[in-house]
Amino acid sequence: MRNWFVKHEKIISIVIVALFVVGIVWWSIAAYISSQPTGSGTSVSRENAVAVLTKDSTELSYPYWVMSDVLDKAYQSQSQQYYQYYGQEIDPVFDSLSFKISIIDDLMDQKIARYYAEQNKLLPSKKDTEKELNKQVDDYLNQLKENKTNWDQIIQYYGSEKQVRDILVNSIKDSIEIKLVVDRITEKVVSVTKDEAIDYITKNFDQLKTQYEEVKAQHILVTDEATANKIKADILSGAMSFDDAAAKFSIDTSNATSSGELGWFKHGTMVQEFEDASFAATVNELIGPVKSQFGSHLIKVEDKKVFSTPEDVLKYPDIYSQIETTLKQDKFKTWFEAYKADQKFGKVYVDKAIGLAARLNSSVEDKAALEELLNDLSIDVIDSTGKALPDAKSELMAIFANTSNALSLIYDTNANDATAYITLVSSVDKKIVALGIEKINEKITELTEKISKDTSNFTLTTEKLKYDDAKKYIELKEKYETMNLTDPNVLAQYKKENETKSASITAQRAEVLKELFLQYPSSSRVVSEYYQVNPNDNQVKIQYTRIQLNQLKGYISYIGQENLMSYFSKQINDMLRNVATVVGSTDSSVGTKLSALDLGLEIADTLGDKNLKIGYLEQIKAIDPNYITDIDKVIQDTKNATEVIS
Repeated sequence: MRNWFVKHEKIISIVIVALFVVGIVWWSIAAYISSQPTGSGTSVSRENAVAVLTKDSTELSYPYWVMSDVLDKAYQSQSQQYYQYYGQEIDPVFDSLSFKISIIDDLMDQKIARYYAEQNKLLPSKKDTEKELNKQVDDYLNQLKENKTNWDQIIQYYGSEKQVRDILVNSIKDSIEIKLVVDRITEKVVSVTKDEAIDYITKNFDQLKTQYEEVKAQHILVTDEATANKIKADILSGAMSFDDAAAKFSIDTSNATSSGELGWFKHGTMVQEFEDASFAATVNELIGPVKSQFGSHLIKVEDKKVFSTPEDVLKYPDIYSQIETTLKQDKFKTWFEAYKADQKFGKVYVDKAIGLAARLNSSVEDKAALEELLNDLSIDVIDSTGKALPDAKSELMAIFANTSNALSLIYDTNANDATAYITLVSSVDKKIVALGIEKINEKITELTEKISKDTSNFTLTTEKLKYDDAKKYIELKEKYETMNLTDPNVLAQYKKENETKSASITAQRAEVLKELFLQYPSSSRVVSEYYQVNPNDNQVKIQYTRIQLNQLKGYISYIGQENLMSYFSKQINDMLRNVATVVGSTDSSVGTKLSALDLGLEIADTLGDKNLKIGYLEQIKAIDPNYITDIDKVIQDTKNATEVIS
């Protein structure tokens, strides 16, 4: 009876689950690869590293490097986990480098932890590591065996317990050493007093009640209150036991034959009426009927863990231990960040593309840094005319596209601000400006509150706009005085320069995205980015529309085919318009038009619109009667199906 009446637990891939059950460190560490010589044939040399750990700006020697094969293995592992969680793959062009940088950061943190352990003689022995590995595997196997049905299915699938054990060992063995390292460091540098725990519990009491309070209960579910009252009377009189009544009368077949046993459950697990009654009940008291959307319940609470005061938490060692662990984790994070800063750890990226991507991540709002980065990228990405080099690496083109986009946003903002200021110089209300920024802000707050209560009052809205303009004018005036741009002619030139720069790099970005689209037409991110800068390219228009359609299909199981147009009319009309413009374009080849009409047929089938489908079939016939075998019969069959429906 979990949200409600789940009768069968879903068997999750053992390998994926194992990675999370271990719960090693408090940063992303699921794909840790042990700091041993690389195992895929990559030699241990700086050239085969992607990043090198530094201390006081001096590079440390191996094993304080992240090797390329280690990164690849971690990337594959975490990409799979990302897909398991979100149902989509990491975009190979635009997202993979950022994802790799994140993994490198995690791996570097692990190496810093290892450095501390090495310096302080805390590194675990091989024997200690093997012992911990076996313990982790044994614990997880015991958890799996608790559900006999699932365990039997697992054994049937994998063949034997040994095979399951081998899978678990291979899944978590690389993470065990770093787990032991962090455990030992934590034990050395972190401690939590009872007073600190009580203080934390007091400050977070409501949240902790929701998180940790739980009830162990049995229930009997029947359809109506009268039946529930009769069963309750029989139980209270001793005519029937609770267990027998559950087996005989409960319509919750998932637990009726097991005394109506629900086990332990926390807040938010059951429907509200059931939860409220269960948490308020006295242990071993029969309560009910409790009415919910599923019927009437009789409930017997077998045990409870509830807290009236922060001190009550101390009565439950298992819960206190979890809270203590949370505090230790928080303290460890704080200590670790301070240790990294104090010891002046850093990193050098050996891989060029990753290094350039990291530069972009650290300078997204720094115009000078972005200009320098774009200049460095241009050598490998574009030619002297601004066209993309045909042999440019896709990852460098992606960094170029992102860098130029970030830079164009800065140029556009500069130009727009200059335009606004030039306009405000002559249009702003000077009397409002004279009030000063503090009183202007007060007035804006006052008017905002009035407008929220009277949204149709145009006079208030107009007055607020005047104060907004005055505020904007003062802020820009101060900005341009600092920049020595008070001369109207100089400011106008500044505006023009930013507009020119934005137009130039936007054109270069469009060329780079066009080349990326030719290389990766299946990348939804590439398609979307290129479509935004060149929506008139018929090929990208088709591909973009196909992406929209695939997203639309994902909603059918939730809202039904018949409701698609109601919920997504704008998107659907945009897709239909794109198909129509490609088919009607004089620039489209016959093949391009037929591709668009194929897409149109798929849209029609997704919508269940037979008339729309007939229209596309007839257009296909007009362009190429042989494109679809027996097209006349297909058209007629579709018409016949339409008539039957109508």
